[in-house]
Formats: sequence, structure tokens, C-alpha cells
Amino acid sequence: MAEVLEAIGMCTQTEVSCNLPKGCMMRKIFLILLLALPLYANMRAPVMIKRGASALKSVSAAKMEVLSESLEFDCPAAYTGGVNLTFFADAACSARVTYRIRSQALSVQLAFVYSGTSEISWQLAGKTYTSKPAPLSSQQKSCPHCPQSLARLQTALQTLDLAEGENTLVISYRQPLEFRESGHNYFSAGKWKQGFSYELWPIAEWQWATGFHADLRLSIAARDGFLGIGYKDDTIRCYIDEDGKFSEVDLSLSKPSAGARSASARVEPKRAPQRLRCEYAAG
Repeated sequence: MAEVLEAIGMCTQTEVSCNLPKGCMMRKIFLILLLALPLYANMRAPVMIKRGASALKSVSAAKMEVLSESLEFDCPAAYTGGVNLTFFADAACSARVTYRIRSQALSVQLAFVYSGTSEISWQLAGKTYTSKPAPLSSQQKSCPHCPQSLARLQTALQTLDLAEGENTLVISYRQPLEFRESGHNYFSAGKWKQGFSYELWPIAEWQWATGFHADLRLSIAARDGFLGIGYKDDTIRCYIDEDGKFSEVDLSLSKPSAGARSASARVEPKRAPQRLRCEYAAG
């Protein structure tokens, strides 16, 4: 830094006698810009790709009792590259949500809300149905930096016929990922955390059976270790967000096997709105 300032001073002192005053002035400008670049390097804001939480909601009221909820997410490996908005827009986990429901024989309309664009698959009583998503609101954005098609919350509607007794409803979809950057500078990306949110409390009109719980299983593709030996020690964490108060979920972590690192937990939802938030990062 001192050398740069000295060079600027030398050029200033010799500018009067310089045979090419314009060239000397250009040298001054170049050196000033060179001095300013490190300061500008800290001006870039961190990249943050936000997504709305996924949720299953009831459009028509129904007398149903939820026995259990199972959440399974198979996610890509922890990201370590540079800023890539196209990649961020497409990155998603394969998600499978299962509800065990005790019900009267009735027809019910359900709505699945999420921030992706892929079709939703519903499985009930050996039959599979698909729903195409539609924008939930033209004003509600979930990913401002993403392409327009992925910038808004979507909703997929499906009418299902529940049999009297116990029913198992399986919903499959692609869960978009959020990305949050830290420790960056102007010339290179920092470290990334990616994750997703899911509303734990199911349909408001449903009753909860005694002992109702949610089982969580999250797996991420494991990254190869040094020289391809073993796997990187990537981190996985999940939290319960209850009205802005966060409590960490006690995850049971397994060693990587078959190219994946897995975590599982049993969560006891409350009547108050609760949101599950999971995130992972390169270790």
C-alpha cells in the first residue's frame, strides 16, 4: 500500500517536467484505482436466495384425524462453487411427505403450497394423481434473484376420496433449496449454507390423534474426501421455528454410506404454528 502511495506522489512531483503529461496523469488514475479496489472488494453484498416454506393445507373442511406425519428429503451435495443463479434456481431435494389419516368416507380438496414449479404427485389407496402448480399470488415472491418462473409461491390443488378408516396419503415433489453466503469478497464467493423450510402443523381442520408426531429423515449426497478416500465431514442441522423462537432438533446422524450422509429425528409438533428449518453446509 505504501509503495502505491509513493508511486502516486512521485508522479505528482514530476508531472510538470513530464514530456507526456497525459500519460503521467493516466498513470496516476490507474494507481488510484488500484488502491481503491481492495476497498470496493468489501462492498459486494452476500448472495441470499430465499424460498417460501412448503405446506399442506385444506381447502374444504373435513372431519379427519392425523395419526402421524413422515418427512423425507433426499438432497444434493453441499455446494462449494461460485455465484451461480441458474444453479441456485434449479437446486432441489426429492421430497416425500406421508400422512396417516383416520377419516370418515368423504371427498376432500387439499392444497400443497411450495416455491417450485414441478408437478405434485399424490398417492392414495393404490392410485396416483398429479397436479400442476399455479401461482399462489402475483404479489408474493419467494426468490427475488431467481428466474421469473421460480420467483413466486405455487399451489397445487387435488380432490381426493378418503375411505372410512385409516388412509395413507403420500405427497411427492421437488423441494427447492435456499442458499445463504458468508465470508465472501468481491473477487470470490464465500461459504454456502443451503436449506429448506416445511410447515409442521398439518391442516387446521384436522384433529390430532393422541401421540401424534412427525418423523424426519434427511439425507445429502456425500462429497468424496481427500484423494477420493472416505467422505467430507459436512454439517447438517435442523431447527423448529415457533413464532421467531428457534430450538435445535436433536438429530441422529449416521456415518456416510452408499454415497450419502443421513440424519433423522422424531419431532413432537404443537398446536401453535411451527416451521421446520433444515440446513447443511460443506465441512
